[in-house]
Amino acid sequence: IRADYREFYGLVFNPRMGIVIKPNAKNRIRFTTSTGYRPPSSALIHSGVKAYEVGGVKFGLPAANNNLSAERLLSVDAGWALLLSKKNNVDFSVFYHINKNLITRTTSYTTVNGQEQEFYGYVNDENASARLFGLQVAHRVQFNLGNVPISSDASAQFAKGSEVLPFDR
Repeated sequence: IRADYREFYGLVFNPRMGIVIKPNAKNRIRFTTSTGYRPPSSALIHSGVKAYEVGGVKFGLPAANNNLSAERLLSVDAGWALLLSKKNNVDFSVFYHINKNLITRTTSYTTVNGQEQEFYGYVNDENASARLFGLQVAHRVQFNLGNVPISSDASAQFAKGSEVLPFDR
């Protein structure tokens, strides 16, 4: 279990669980799941603009947004490792990640002295999410060239992601 402490968010636990099955000496099958979080950066907290109106004049000033909460991550992956020999193996894996409670930019407009002004800030959106699905294959081989040990890793990856954001953002 991982524990993270942030001044504004307190103590957050992010568990990770996994299992490895070894059906024989050459095969390993693994499954893992974990959670995580990403607190908003100082730039996001302090880069908003708040609209004010004084005496009929509208204007914007920088405004902190301490109401932002952390984005949440759930990760699931599975893999199969084939040990071709002590120094030669191939590893296949598949993964899926989903981020929720995304921090998104919100924008509003108003007219000041006949000119349109933009005011923006950041909010957490419980309906926004980002998803990533991927596959990976990796090959590792080790050998000696005379007295010099050589190791080589090669991998190929494919990933496809998508975001679900509110219509007006």
